[in-house]
Amino acid sequence: MLRIKRKYPEFAIGLDVRGLTAVKTKNGNYKNAAVCFEPFEKDFFTPDFTKKNINDEKVFSGIIRAVLDRLEISRGRRVSLVLPDSVFRVFHFTFDDIPTKTRDLENLFKFRLRKIIPFDTDSAVISSQWVHNKSGKQTFLVGVTYRPVIEQYEKLFENFGLHCGLIDKKSSNLVNLYEMNSNTTESLILHVIIDRTYLSILLADRGEYLLYRGKTLNKKNVRQVVKRETLQSVMYWFDRLGGSGMPEAVIHENGYSFKPGVIKFDKTKIEFRHSNLADELRGLKYIATNDEMLDREMLLAPLAAAIRSYM
Repeated sequence: MLRIKRKYPEFAIGLDVRGLTAVKTKNGNYKNAAVCFEPFEKDFFTPDFTKKNINDEKVFSGIIRAVLDRLEISRGRRVSLVLPDSVFRVFHFTFDDIPTKTRDLENLFKFRLRKIIPFDTDSAVISSQWVHNKSGKQTFLVGVTYRPVIEQYEKLFENFGLHCGLIDKKSSNLVNLYEMNSNTTESLILHVIIDRTYLSILLADRGEYLLYRGKTLNKKNVRQVVKRETLQSVMYWFDRLGGSGMPEAVIHENGYSFKPGVIKFDKTKIEFRHSNLADELRGLKYIATNDEMLDREMLLAPLAAAIRSYM
């Protein structure tokens, strides 16, 4: 029997300002997943793009140890790490011609990035995904993180014999999970991911990512920002990308209340609806800690990362 090594781990950890959520699966069966949650104190975790996120490494190490014990995770394992989108910056780059060598292509990305990120490109961790080739132009989705931020995470997990086999943003995993479980016939979906401190909007067409926007949120202007950024995303789709067909906006809610339905922006109608993934994915085995259960939405991104090899 041919055995193919999984590309991604079956153990994943997701972080946000409320706490750490760990998910362990087996053979991609999310219904038998074990889930563990450890809450954070206020201001303990700062998901920032340009500075280290963990404000007390000793306390964080204690949290990791507790989670590993509860889920019976041994040393030498790989782990997927899902971070808030605010730790990343994502750009669409289009080129008339691209080099054939990977290193030359990364240098081309760095050339574009040097004027739009607040640190030297040699300190950038760059990942890329080819999007499409239209009219002879090659388009890539390029993600960037700050190396000292990533190295802090890698060091903390390496202290427990864990290797970060994947470090990814929350929105991508929510979209992957949605597409795996969705029965919708709509192909053009505008995913609106509303986190506690950050808004991400991702336009997808049958797995092809056409647009990405990100915006910092504060409690005073959430609804206004979501509406404005959604409208601008749709207008960009029509005006700049030459799109056709109105996308359906799917809200992945996390801590804010948005009523589904049609919202009118001048002459434009955008239909919002909830993803409902948190309600659909039932049957999970919970391990509660500190007498506190995690919100169902909090486990979706690390769950998606834990079963990523089987999607």
